Amino acid sequence: MRFNELGLITGFKILQNLDGDRESLTKMKKALKQMHHNGSNLVESEFMLSKALEKLGQGALNQEPDLAAAFLKFSVVTNELSSLKKTLVYC
Repeated sequence: MRFNELGLITGFKILQNLDGDRESLTKMKKALKQMHHNGSNLVESEFMLSKALEKLGQGALNQEPDLAAAFLKFSVVTNELSSLKKTLVYC
């Protein structure tokens, strides 16, 4: 093999590797977008759960004060955790 042929073969191999890297990066980008989308949906669902727990606790205050207090505390914890997850997802 001559030096010129060797250079062409090496250049071809480099281009093949770059195409493989480009494909891998594209797949990774799609996966990260999907993870962000799923994380956003999860956070929204958890906020809705927190609001539902709060309403449930408010409704039970007169009949079952201990149970109502538990629902309200669980609502606060869920809301706080959702806020932290929201910070992670949107950073």
